Amino acid sequence: MPLIEAPSQAKTSLDNDDQIFDPDTLASGEVAVELYIPVKIESLMQLYERIRQQLLLLAPWAAAALAAYLATPSVMKQWRRQKRRKWAEALGPRAQVAVEYAEFRDHAHDLNLGDPLDTPLEYLKKVVDDDEHAEFAWLVSRSMYGDLASDLTDEAARDAEELGTSMRRRMSSAQPFQVRVLALLSRASLRQPYTDEVPNVVLLDPLGRFGAWRRARRAARRARGPRRRLVPGLRIRQLAWRRS
Repeated sequence: MPLIEAPSQAKTSLDNDDQIFDPDTLASGEVAVELYIPVKIESLMQLYERIRQQLLLLAPWAAAALAAYLATPSVMKQWRRQKRRKWAEALGPRAQVAVEYAEFRDHAHDLNLGDPLDTPLEYLKKVVDDDEHAEFAWLVSRSMYGDLASDLTDEAARDAEELGTSMRRRMSSAQPFQVRVLALLSRASLRQPYTDEVPNVVLLDPLGRFGAWRRARRAARRARGPRRRLVPGLRIRQLAWRRS
């Protein structure tokens, strides 16, 4: 059947055209409204699961911090070598020879080979016989204390650099793999360099500084003697009460 009259009720239209608006038609009672009600969902995660989740989130940052800490000694040694060579270049060949030998002995200290207090000639007896090592030790001794101290040439400085580089490489290649890795991570030569007459770098080691502070505090405590009690007779009275 055709619809020839206006309905008594109809859905509300969004059209603002006055020609199709009929004031006698009422709005329909069927209203559809979408309601969004926030509901808090309780998590049933156990405590260990929450801790594990936080640890997984912190794991990449902890790994990056550990890698930076382990790589610090190697980077600082390279920086120290450049700093020393730049310093020696301004002073002359004698300082360059001293820097190259100091780098060699610092590297040996990281490998834990020999005594760092030995002189160049004394150190020859602590390792296997080697012609290149003997030439390097005698060049340093003659340059520092002998006949070459006053008339050292640039060629001798270049020879010292080549000998030092070769000795460091050969000494490392003769060691096991784990020893070479530990030498890269070692901070021994940064804390106690072979000589203080050439430049060094400041070691950024908060853990080492904390350990040194604790050792100094223990030494000061031992020097002061045993700690006195605030109430000397307290322990005596306690023992007497136990006996009674």
